[in-house]
Amino acid sequence: FWAVRDRLAPMMQCYHDLSFLLYQRTTDVRLLMRSQIRDNVIRFMPSKTEDSSAAIVDIPITPAIRAVLERAEKLAKLRAGPGGDAPVIQASDGSTYTRSGIYSAYLRADKALHGGKPIGLNPKAIRP
Repeated sequence: FWAVRDRLAPMMQCYHDLSFLLYQRTTDVRLLMRSQIRDNVIRFMPSKTEDSSAAIVDIPITPAIRAVLERAEKLAKLRAGPGGDAPVIQASDGSTYTRSGIYSAYLRADKALHGGKPIGLNPKAIRP
């Protein structure tokens, strides 16, 4: 966890941390918007069940989660204004990362960690 995290860019470190702390699907963390953060909870409608059970999941914001959210906010290019919204995890242009953008960041970290020969580390490897 730490070895990979240390080789990621700062915003990717926020993604890495939130993926672990929130224990939600990595897609849902990647697409997390500021409007989903309410008072002391983060509200998820998990993408996998959106068209079936549509079960809403509220995750309490712990001090560790709050610290990562604040770090991501400081790194963000796009801010959520009145009546607007913004991704929590942002690419350099303020948009959400694509799946391939996330995987590319992990591939670079994997290569750096293993002398240029990746072993297949990816965001999904965080959850187990």
